Amino acid sequence: MTIEDMKVVEGSIRPGDIVTVELTIKCSGAVAYDLLGTLNFAASSPVSPVSPSVISLGDLEVDETIKATYQLLASGSVKAGQYPVTTTITYTSN
Repeated sequence: MTIEDMKVVEGSIRPGDIVTVELTIKCSGAVAYDLLGTLNFAASSPVSPVSPSVISLGDLEVDETIKATYQLLASGSVKAGQYPVTTTITYTSN
């Protein structure tokens, strides 16, 4: 699996905003089944998920892509900066 792109659909984030984050995931090896996409945030992060942080993405054929979409909330006290988010894609190969 390869995460080809990760973007904030709205382009910018202000305190209190709910934004959409979109990941483009490509199956770059063998067929993958039962994909799950997970976002993890630091305990002190001012950004948190509004929608589930674990989503089912189904199955992917070789060279097929899929988009995973998450809704995130920026706290009212978020300051300008970068905040790490860990993305994990799990799957079974048969």
